[in-house]
Amino acid sequence: MNCTNCKNPVSDNAEQCEWCGTKLNNESSSLSQINNELTDNQSEITGSNSFISRNTNFKSFLKNKNLKWIGIIILSLALIIIVVGNVLSSKEDEIISYDDKSSYEVNEDQVLSEDIIPESEKTEKEDIIIDEEQQQSSEQRPYQEPFEVIEQQPILITNRLEIGQYYEGGIIFYLDNSGQHGKVVAKEDLGKFFWEEAKRRCGNLVLNNYSDWYLPTKEDLEMMENQQPTISGFEYDYYWSSTVKPNSGPWFINLISGERGYDYENGPDEATLDPFLVCPVRSF
Repeated sequence: MNCTNCKNPVSDNAEQCEWCGTKLNNESSSLSQINNELTDNQSEITGSNSFISRNTNFKSFLKNKNLKWIGIIILSLALIIIVVGNVLSSKEDEIISYDDKSSYEVNEDQVLSEDIIPESEKTEKEDIIIDEEQQQSSEQRPYQEPFEVIEQQPILITNRLEIGQYYEGGIIFYLDNSGQHGKVVAKEDLGKFFWEEAKRRCGNLVLNNYSDWYLPTKEDLEMMENQQPTISGFEYDYYWSSTVKPNSGPWFINLISGERGYDYENGPDEATLDPFLVCPVRSF
């Protein structure tokens, strides 16, 4: 741009000429200023448009990428947990290895000390340690009175009974199937008595602390006869039984010869007047 007065060149924005001092026409400057303002406004408009477009793109991005972001967050958390777990496990391994190393060092020191200490001194020290431990344990435990150990005597089984054995006041002449029950006869006869007196004597008898004696039956005397000579001691004479046959009297037997019969076979008029022997028996 040239000055209108001196025609020298001046700048477009100058208000007066630098050469002659003449005031310049500001139309060009105002036009340039207007142009500059228009360009600034356009740049602002374009910037605001670009900002709006960026905002809209970001919102759509957020709407479209929500699931992906959630997945990324979950994966990142999982990775963090794995890393923390590996770090903790490595620290535990270091602690365990340190403990193993320390125990190994202690064992090594013990081995070295045992190699250096003589056997006699080791045994003396071990005895001292044992005595101290026993003393401490005895001091800690309450006092207990010593107890006496009673040895158990072996139990003899004497339940087996046999014919001819002395048992419960007499000699066994009969055993039942159990082998624990049967009958015994007195070791000695009571003597000779008439039949009525023989029954009374046996019923009132107390022998060897037993009072349940009775005059044997016909079957009892026959069993005694069959057990000869396992049971012995009988006399060569007749023995009364408690068995009575009507119109024939009581039954008797000679346990040695085997002779037997009733007191009177043909009626009471022929009854014998002699007394017979009595051997009391009892059941157990």
